[in-house]
Amino acid sequence: MTNRTVSSPPKSFCSRVLGIAGWLLGLAFGRWAGVSFLIPAGLSVAAYYILKRFMSGARAVAILPAAIQFGQLGWICLGLLAPGGFAQVWMDILVLGGLLLWFCVKPIFAPAIALLAYQTISLAVNIYTATVTTNSLQAISVHILFRLTAIGLIIYFLAQRARQRDASVQNDSATA
Repeated sequence: MTNRTVSSPPKSFCSRVLGIAGWLLGLAFGRWAGVSFLIPAGLSVAAYYILKRFMSGARAVAILPAAIQFGQLGWICLGLLAPGGFAQVWMDILVLGGLLLWFCVKPIFAPAIALLAYQTISLAVNIYTATVTTNSLQAISVHILFRLTAIGLIIYFLAQRARQRDASVQNDSATA
């Protein structure tokens, strides 16, 4: 048995700068939002490691978008504990939970587009809510941040799947 290590290509300067900027912005946002940010972030990390055990190969590209959204789903579930919380979050839990399960079982185009549409609509609702009410600006800001992150990661997922498909088509045509 040979021990082969797969090394990733070296990161570009721009990639490193963006990574550092992301860490600094995340740290600043986390400091401002406090526990409102820490809970879904921690849930996302836990979901990432759980999903990593069950999703591999071509499906691995779905781990990060799913993990972020599972962290967000856990955060929304905590809304059930708030007075009147059930009436506010039950639909979000059912729809997001169902779409996420579909996405994890079949990480393909259709569930990704459905999640993208759902997160985009929910983002608009959250932004509207943030402009109308200011009861918990940190909490709604965390929802907005997680929805934006989910949208970006779903778009990244779709781009990666398109690259995988194109590479597969090229390999098929080369062998034919």
